[in-house]
Amino acid sequence: MGGLNGLGWWVSYASDDFEAWKCIGLARALRRTLTTRPFMVIASNQVRREISFLLQDEVDKVYFSKPVENLSFRSLAKLKLQQLMAGERQQRFVLLDCNCLPIKNCDDLFRLNGVQWSELGETGEEFAAIVANSTLMRDGDLDTVMRLVVGRETLKSGLYGNETTEPALNEINYCFELDMKRSWNDYRDIMQKAEGSEKDLCNNMRTELGPLTAKISYFLELIGPSYSTESGCSTSIEGVDMACDKLRNEACDLAIVLGANLLLDPFTPGIVEGSLAPNGRCETVDASTDEIGRAEGVGVLILKRLSDAVSNGDRIWGVIRSSAVVGEGKSRTMGTSTANVETNAMQLALERAWIHPDDVDFVEPHGTIFGDPIELAAISKAYSSPCRDKLIIGSAETNIGHTESVSGIAGIQKTLLSMHHNLIPRHLHITKLNPEIDLTAIPAELSMQAIPWERKMCGKPRIAGINSFGITGAQAHLILEEPPQTKLSPVITLADSRQHRILTFSAKTETALQAQLNLYKDLLEPSKNVSLEDMEYTMHTSRTHFPVRQVVVGSTNENIISSLESLQKPKQIPGTPPRLCFLFTGQGSQYGGMAKSLYFESVVFRSTFDWCDSVLSLEYGLNIKRAILEDEFAHLLSSTLYSQIGIFCVEFGLLRLWESWGVIPEAVMGHSLGEFVAAVAAGMLKPLDALKMVATRSKLINVLPSSGMLVVARDLGTCKMEMSRAFGNSNQYLDIAAVNSQQQTVVSGSHKMINEFKIFCENNGITTLVLDSSHAFHSKLMDPIERDYDALLSSVKFRKPSKCKFISGVEGRIISEVDKNYWWRHTREKVCFLQACKSAGREGLTMFLEIGPHPVLSAFVLKNLHEISEISAIPSIRRKSNDWETMLSSVGKLYTCGISINWNNFHRYSSGKIIEVPGNHFEETRH
Repeated sequence: MGGLNGLGWWVSYASDDFEAWKCIGLARALRRTLTTRPFMVIASNQVRREISFLLQDEVDKVYFSKPVENLSFRSLAKLKLQQLMAGERQQRFVLLDCNCLPIKNCDDLFRLNGVQWSELGETGEEFAAIVANSTLMRDGDLDTVMRLVVGRETLKSGLYGNETTEPALNEINYCFELDMKRSWNDYRDIMQKAEGSEKDLCNNMRTELGPLTAKISYFLELIGPSYSTESGCSTSIEGVDMACDKLRNEACDLAIVLGANLLLDPFTPGIVEGSLAPNGRCETVDASTDEIGRAEGVGVLILKRLSDAVSNGDRIWGVIRSSAVVGEGKSRTMGTSTANVETNAMQLALERAWIHPDDVDFVEPHGTIFGDPIELAAISKAYSSPCRDKLIIGSAETNIGHTESVSGIAGIQKTLLSMHHNLIPRHLHITKLNPEIDLTAIPAELSMQAIPWERKMCGKPRIAGINSFGITGAQAHLILEEPPQTKLSPVITLADSRQHRILTFSAKTETALQAQLNLYKDLLEPSKNVSLEDMEYTMHTSRTHFPVRQVVVGSTNENIISSLESLQKPKQIPGTPPRLCFLFTGQGSQYGGMAKSLYFESVVFRSTFDWCDSVLSLEYGLNIKRAILEDEFAHLLSSTLYSQIGIFCVEFGLLRLWESWGVIPEAVMGHSLGEFVAAVAAGMLKPLDALKMVATRSKLINVLPSSGMLVVARDLGTCKMEMSRAFGNSNQYLDIAAVNSQQQTVVSGSHKMINEFKIFCENNGITTLVLDSSHAFHSKLMDPIERDYDALLSSVKFRKPSKCKFISGVEGRIISEVDKNYWWRHTREKVCFLQACKSAGREGLTMFLEIGPHPVLSAFVLKNLHEISEISAIPSIRRKSNDWETMLSSVGKLYTCGISINWNNFHRYSSGKIIEVPGNHFEETRH
């Protein structure tokens, strides 16, 4: 080969400078398809020297050849390639016309054998676009193919004489045979015996094979294509082959392959006379075998691309290296198996898997009434080698019967379980080997006893072949490899480190849910040594979530079990989930160490908080992280500057965390300071603008004289009347800062007037509380900052709500637009929280999630909307409580109410993996 190494080459030609430029473009296009094969060009010596230098820079190898009279250079290139390939049976080449355009999956062309024809164009002349040298070709086949190709291209030249005497060379076709499967015919026949059913279109849809997979897709709410196919006993492997092609071509990301064989209707006497074994057994490869024991069943495989399964953390049972389905073509009768065609299927599968026959340890034969000697002869041709270890042969049909159209999937599942348990099961029901079968020629042995099948110490994988052939003449073979043993390190090194876990249980009925809980109690026993992180990940991402639900939160197996023992009655999610509103807490909810656990254990919360901290440090010289997280600096939170900015940062981090979990509100509502993050959640403010507004306003207020705020346990009207009594005709009234409920009003003013009014209220039996606030927000004492604050507000671009509805605490209603005047009124005027709650109730919002350091607003919402029976409010975190326990408990309440959680995003920074856990429990009902 003159230094050509490797198992696959792209080859093209260039007869002149123009075609040389085309080859350069072709080389670049091939690189863009991420091809793994090198590219060689056979060029004419008429290509100019400088162009040839450019060509050599772009491709892996260039061969030069002189033109030959009466022979197109395209044909000459093929003859040159034939000369280069002489004696190189292991080399494979694909010859590309220099005018062709490579496609994304162009490497799959190496799986093709023979020639594909294309029209040249104006003259209608045909030429060979692709020639592939296959290791399956017999000696002399390649020369014949080349001679036919070149002769067809140069018919008019007479170079090869009268080429019309040569046999036709047909285009490659992959053919799927669509027919009725026997058990489906049984069901159809039964249904059509009913009076009038043949006239019923709906019944026709129920009984035809085509709609079968479509109905399954409809039931499972799948949006990909559905195919029903039938080729006899090779049906299920043919389905696997089709699914693998769809995955390889990226037509889907997950494929469900299902085989079903149901024996619903007995055969008419005489139809199967002499074919069914009286003892109901399959005695594969036994000398006395001339009958089968029919069996029924359903088998399902879930297929993914290996890279996707690894990246998703899926449990991988095995890897399909390759599959091949070929047709008998011209045989003695339609569907009659021949050893040569079965061998072709096996060799093609081995070639596509890029493995040597010696690499295969075990073959699962199909086994039929008359086909055992033929099948074993084919296995001998495909797998025999004087250097190989003994090939193990054993058939699942001796264990479970002849499952007909499901036999391929049955063989795959048996082989996967054999790899999992490191044991090949015994081949049953054999007394004497069929004399027409010679196992020593392979060499091979039957698994007369269970044979250990351990992983190989050398690191090579265990590989098996599964054979299946159908009555239609479709011969199928599949190469199966054990799952990869190497555990890949995660690409993302960031990971959440929380210890608390939320386990979700669901079923269709309470009885089924209780049965599931009992199974999990057993699994959580310390002796089982099960990781809570893995269990949580598996339950969330790999189980269907049914309507009857229950959740448990805990940090150890012991307290999870304890919680399971004390569970209350499970909750069934309503037909329509409650409408969700986010509440954003205002001033006074701050405390040292708020959200500290979230900062250190949640990637999303920490990254959001650190972004706020970096902006504040660079533009305002503030270290908000130190004030919140370090105990010795917690006193800073008593100032307006740090308390308001700190609350904003915590709420913004919580917002991003809830959003990352897929919890999206229909409306938002904030109290005073909380409206800034509410506006961000609604899409009305950019996060940076909101942070600057809070920081600037806080700095301006922080330098104002100290003042205070007082909570009064009376409604707005009573509060005003009491102030009138307290201060008489004086003009030094306190300002109304907030109307939180019918029983609570907040006033603002100087410390002197706050103290006077507090004493007055106490003397008159009115309960009051001085707020932990350094300034009198929402009062006339804010007026000095108006001009400087307005300068910043004038630079901010305000937007309309784009994510959800915005319920204004200033207006007490839903609004769709804000401007700088609104945000000044937001600082200066009272908070109309009672009215805002009433607006939320009229909007039909019944579930309120409070986002803030401590749930202050939830109690007000429950009081203000007490007439709505379905109303509920839950916190994000709570003072003096474990952050994660509170957070996950609220996740659980949302889950049991039917609000959607994006569990994949919930575990985005989890190192959990899928493990074996109890499946969904279903109550069996006999019909």
